[in-house]
Amino acid sequence: MAANIFVVTRTALFPGGVAVPDVHVGLYTTQGAFLTSGVTDVNGSVFLGNRAAGTYEIRITPPQSGQVVGGTLQSVTVVGVDPNTFDVVIETSGLPVAVDAAFCRCSGYFVTSHGNPAAGIALHFKEGSFPVLLYAAGAKTTRVVVPEEKVLRTDSKGYVSIDLLRDAVYSVLVGGYDNVFREIKVPDASSAPLVDVLFPTIARVEYKDGDTTLSPTDAPTITLSIPTTKTLKVFTVWRSGAKVAGMSSALSLNFDDQAILDATLTGDTLVLKTKDTPNVTATIKVALKDAAAHGIPVAPSGTIPGGTLTISIL
Repeated sequence: MAANIFVVTRTALFPGGVAVPDVHVGLYTTQGAFLTSGVTDVNGSVFLGNRAAGTYEIRITPPQSGQVVGGTLQSVTVVGVDPNTFDVVIETSGLPVAVDAAFCRCSGYFVTSHGNPAAGIALHFKEGSFPVLLYAAGAKTTRVVVPEEKVLRTDSKGYVSIDLLRDAVYSVLVGGYDNVFREIKVPDASSAPLVDVLFPTIARVEYKDGDTTLSPTDAPTITLSIPTTKTLKVFTVWRSGAKVAGMSSALSLNFDDQAILDATLTGDTLVLKTKDTPNVTATIKVALKDAAAHGIPVAPSGTIPGGTLTISIL
């Protein structure tokens, strides 16, 4: 017998709580073979196909700051009654914020491949080589942040939290995974999901025309006349919230409309030059070279929000 499979994500088990949209859910065999995936809609529901009765695994990636109750990998058993609906509870109360405005509180949970808490994982953080001066305008005082190495361990629930300087670069080593220190960038925010800070994953690409970000950010557009030259700034935005000028080396840029438009990317600067063909549309597409963060496969993968820039030429 086969049945249609649905996963519903809410802040509490149905009928309690509210729906949580934009949760990525992947369906796998118990041996880890990928079957299909999808993203929950405004009702918190995603359809994962018609499947034979048996046991499967679902792997869940919530939106930023959301946390899965019961583990990001869960086992589900399909029976021959149509449909089969499986509830997943997502905690969306938000991340704890740093008390000091100069810092970002990075926090989150580590779990094993079966969704159990990963306790005792050691995290080694090294700050930069030089002290940082922090000036508090309100109090008219200056403080010195002295570089040090700090070692933290996840607790019995797999949870860990640390305050890091906003917009700063740290060296980090994750016990049991990294063999050497590598660099991470801290978002310029009061809070951030620690796992996304430790394993940077690209969330989207943004383009700025002067001080204005092209919108909508998931499918940016711009209108140009002929002939004209337009200079845009390109930014890579990470799932942690960190934003870096230029395109990450993990991304590739594709442009096939040279007959109507010249596009040149140098560093963080994209120069667009229209030609003599009016009333046409050109596109620039950015794609992932490798859907992995430091060698770890990530979900969701595939297309990059904001990866297609549409240029309308008048």
